[in-house]
Amino acid sequence: MAKNLLAMILKTNKLIDARNTIAKWVEDDLQAQYFMLVSMSNKLQKQHENMKHAIKIYTYLQDLSRYEHFMTSKELFQMRMGEGASVHECSLKMIGLIEKLSNLECGFDHPVSP
Repeated sequence: MAKNLLAMILKTNKLIDARNTIAKWVEDDLQAQYFMLVSMSNKLQKQHENMKHAIKIYTYLQDLSRYEHFMTSKELFQMRMGEGASVHECSLKMIGLIEKLSNLECGFDHPVSP
């Protein structure tokens, strides 16, 4: 009988510890969501305010960043200077795209500077 009681007490303590761990995780996740939402623009806040977990927001933002990186790279690598176009304007556009990629923290194999 004493062994069963001890086993029940240990099992109860494990359940309490598990509940406390889950409660702490939920609290930390909610706090992370708040920090993420506060650091966003109003438009992004509205898009993400109904997401249930911080990891979903994080994953969406990573995908958004990859897409922006892809589109900026595509625009840069497909640039062609048309006949009669200003070299100065084309150069400024290329510099702007390179700076945008740099701000997106995209890695390049070789140093790139505008």
